[in-house]
Amino acid sequence: MESSPIPGTMTGYSARAQLAESLRGQLSGLQTLAGELAEARATLPDPGGGRQWRGDAHRLYRHALEQLFTLVQSASIRVDDAIQDTRHALAGLGNDGG
Repeated sequence: MESSPIPGTMTGYSARAQLAESLRGQLSGLQTLAGELAEARATLPDPGGGRQWRGDAHRLYRHALEQLFTLVQSASIRVDDAIQDTRHALAGLGNDGG
C-alpha cells in the first residue's frame, strides 16, 4: 500500500483502488443474484395451472403464486438497477476502476 503523509490513512490512489475492488466484488455478487432470481422466476409454476381442482384453495394458491411472481420480478428489477449503478460507479473511477 502506498504510504500517506498522515499516519494511518490511505493515499487517494489506494482508497480508489480499494473502492474499485469493493465495487467489483459487489458487482459480481449482484450478477450472481440476478442469475438466481432469473432461475427462480423461470421455475415458478403457472398460476393458471392446476385446473384439476377448484374452490377457495385453488383461488388462494393462484393468488399466492401471483404475489410471489410479483415479488421476484420486483427484486429482479431492483438488482438490475443496482448492477447498473455499480457499473456507473466503477466507470466513474476510471477505465480500469482503479
